[in-house]
Amino acid sequence: MGSLDFIKHQRIAVADHKLATKTPSFYFVSIVDSHDCTLDLYAALLQSVFQMQNDESYSIAVKIKWHGSIQIGNFTKDVAETKMNMARNYAEKLHINFECILVRVGGYAF
Repeated sequence: MGSLDFIKHQRIAVADHKLATKTPSFYFVSIVDSHDCTLDLYAALLQSVFQMQNDESYSIAVKIKWHGSIQIGNFTKDVAETKMNMARNYAEKLHINFECILVRVGGYAF
């Protein structure tokens, strides 16, 4: 096998490998209202963990209070787990009691 044949073979192998990869699963981070948490605390949490601007964070905080829960963002599993843990740690430091869970896009995760 000449060097040109070897290069063609390697390109085919790489092309076949790329076809075999899967798209990662995506997750929402869902915040469930506890009725003990204020709009200001939700807004501060959203600004801290999700880097939202003031207006956007208050708009989302109102939706959490109005609807009882909301799904935030669309993340890969690792990023979603990190955001969920950051939100839970933030709440624990401030003694806030609310539920933060992951919801797999297309179904329930944990």
